Amino acid sequence: MKLDSILKLIKKEFILLVLMVILLITSISLKRIPRYTLNDFKTVFTIMVFLIIVKGLERSGFLRYLSWKVEGGRFIPLKLVTFTFFLSMFVTNDVAILTVVPLTLKLKVKNRERLIILETLASNGGSALTPFGNPQNIFIYYFYHLDFHEFILAIYPFVLLSLGFILLCLTRCRECEAKEREKSFHERMDRVSAIIYSLFFMLFILSVLRLAPMYLGFIPIAYALIFDRESLKIDYPLLFLFILFFGLTDNLIHILKLNLHESAHRVFIFSSLLSQVISNVPSALFFADFTKNWKDLLWGVSVGGFGSMLSSLANLLSYRLVKGEIEKPRVYALNFQIHSFTMFFIGMIFYFIFN
Repeated sequence: MKLDSILKLIKKEFILLVLMVILLITSISLKRIPRYTLNDFKTVFTIMVFLIIVKGLERSGFLRYLSWKVEGGRFIPLKLVTFTFFLSMFVTNDVAILTVVPLTLKLKVKNRERLIILETLASNGGSALTPFGNPQNIFIYYFYHLDFHEFILAIYPFVLLSLGFILLCLTRCRECEAKEREKSFHERMDRVSAIIYSLFFMLFILSVLRLAPMYLGFIPIAYALIFDRESLKIDYPLLFLFILFFGLTDNLIHILKLNLHESAHRVFIFSSLLSQVISNVPSALFFADFTKNWKDLLWGVSVGGFGSMLSSLANLLSYRLVKGEIEKPRVYALNFQIHSFTMFFIGMIFYFIFN
């Protein structure tokens, strides 16, 4: 492997490598092997099945077809932003970005950058609502053994707030209205594959709602293994990140005397601020073992998804997609930070008013 390839790998998986080193150091110093629970492996398995299903839907062309359908007619900016918002509830915020932003870049509008910023914010806001909206939600849902109903009741005020903020910003984006779009859908959609993975997705939702057994998750894995191996090319570093964090937090419990069980507000503040540095997925994993206040942790990592470019994978993905397509990427990054941090501080204030 060339030096450039090694450096790119280190840069891409920097957090992962740091976690591996810290886990090794803490294990050696404590002279113990981290303890993993059945719930840890259930969480990783659930996320893996979900990623495979979403990858299958993405490869079938179904998500791109939905996005293209939304793109037609009038009020295109409103439809694209709200579509991103609701799509992220079901296929995660990063997949929603990968689906909608490339299409938006093809639109002939005066201010695509502003529209993409609002789509990115919408993906973070919408994905917070459901247990399968993003990886940290799946983790919190299983780690604390929550009911679907109580999960949504806990976070929906923030989701509505984020939608209101985004729609308010959208009223100032009249120049984002598209003048022209492609008249036909040129990409091939595999209808059979789209139907099969849609059925798998429905089974997955039933499993998350505990209306169907978890072992049904082996069905989409077996299908992909036999008929569609490309859908097995998912984000394995993300799964490994979960495994490392489960082990690391188990070690840290024996080192740190960090007790957040009785301090709900501190859970929210620490998790939302840490998300700005290492993103909201690791932040949720880190604090879960130190607190029983799952609502405040959920709020913390949801609000924490706004703010810096690092706070959410969707933020980075959006920037990477537009960087080579616009003249002034630094201006885009600055405008994104202004909008995103505004939502972050509004979310902080909203939490302390209603919690």
